[in-house]
Amino acid sequence: MSIYHLAMSQKADLLDSIISVSMILFIVSVIVEKFTQLIRKYSPFFPVHNRIPVWRNISKKQVGRNDTVEKLIEREVNSLSFVIGLVIAVVFRIDLFKMLSVDDPRLVLLWNDGLKYKGWDIVFFLLSLPLTAFFLTFGSKFFHDLLDTLMQVKNLKRKIVDPNTYNSEDIDHFDNYLKQGYDDMIDAAISQNAELFKGASLLYPPIHGRMMQSGQLVDCIEVHLSDNDKGKIQEKVSVKLSDGRKVMIPVKVVMGVEAPKALVGQGDQIASSFSSDFAGSICCRIRRGDKKEYLTCSHVFTGGNPINYFGDINDVPGILNGVQKGNFDFSELTSELDVALLRMDDDEDFVYQINPQKERDITIHDIMTTSIRVCRRDGNITEGRITNNCVNNPIPITYENGKVKKMTKLMILSDIGNENDIDTYKTLTKPGDSGCCVYDSSDRPIGMIVAGNNRFSYAVPIVSILKAIQSSIIT
Repeated sequence: MSIYHLAMSQKADLLDSIISVSMILFIVSVIVEKFTQLIRKYSPFFPVHNRIPVWRNISKKQVGRNDTVEKLIEREVNSLSFVIGLVIAVVFRIDLFKMLSVDDPRLVLLWNDGLKYKGWDIVFFLLSLPLTAFFLTFGSKFFHDLLDTLMQVKNLKRKIVDPNTYNSEDIDHFDNYLKQGYDDMIDAAISQNAELFKGASLLYPPIHGRMMQSGQLVDCIEVHLSDNDKGKIQEKVSVKLSDGRKVMIPVKVVMGVEAPKALVGQGDQIASSFSSDFAGSICCRIRRGDKKEYLTCSHVFTGGNPINYFGDINDVPGILNGVQKGNFDFSELTSELDVALLRMDDDEDFVYQINPQKERDITIHDIMTTSIRVCRRDGNITEGRITNNCVNNPIPITYENGKVKKMTKLMILSDIGNENDIDTYKTLTKPGDSGCCVYDSSDRPIGMIVAGNNRFSYAVPIVSILKAIQSSIIT
């Protein structure tokens, strides 16, 4: 196995897991604080608290005197917070040990996955509950400060493998570079080197990407070219930082990339009576208000054309597996959304290829590290990785009638390989796959396919879709 694939196959970094767990504990600590404050404020109205010797002083105010009464109040408040924290830890199933051992700690919460504890798992779970309650007594400020420190450590960890870190001329430049965020540096590098990119055949503006360098994943500028001519683009470009220092940013060039096209085609699962020859795929079942509906792309509903119907529409017959079944009652195509909904008359025969867990949003930390699966038409499943979590620059999508519409906030996906130490990219989708659901390795929906080319597949984040149409996935 090459260094590249070894790095790609690693599970989530321990530091990322600790940060995720700390975020969860921060949120829960705020809840604990609010309940503690509520009980302290209204305890005088409930005489029962006087019968509990350990909490007789919780309603008293602390005025800053470091005396015996102050210490007594503090101990009682901490014990109350511990009990509240223990109850919440049980309700939310905050299993610290298990959260640190999985890729996504959020999957452990809320007793919603049917997980059964056996053997030592029971022991560790029972130990984690009082340990969680103990940590929660530290308060939200503790976790806020801890997160600040962990975020700095994460940034410093990335700077360790960055050669620019070791080219500082003095301690001030060194300090400033350690504090500099990569998002700002990449944006500045793209802006300051705009002339270098103009001569090349860019499909869309350069984006913030990540690439392997000396066996490590580093931030870079990523450009997609329609031909094999790099023009003036170099392997690294110089950027001038706010303190006047110049550093080098690596550039990843992917050549021979075709223009993204809306993935409409024949022989697929779902279409409309507008044009039954142009079909796409079902993403998932959703609930919108009191309606149960199938989710797919708006351009599937319109026969492959970028027509915006701005939301609710009059019933239009829907063709499912070649047979009329239900009616389309929603279609919207904007710069960030490509959605159509087919109201289900009968969904008893609907079967998921991958049974969806709770959907999730993705971040920059998913780039090049998170494995994904695409449930394509006819039940085919392809595997790949996320190459970009959210492209703010507009990506031009070509539709069936030749018209081009630019979309933003898209995810970019690909089957990433390596030949002779050169990264290779292969699309995960084919015509007819518009509307396909994208899952992460934990079966959590993360996106819906809207376009593709020979190298990449493009998807709208599923969280954005569900929020925009105020719906939820039916499992």
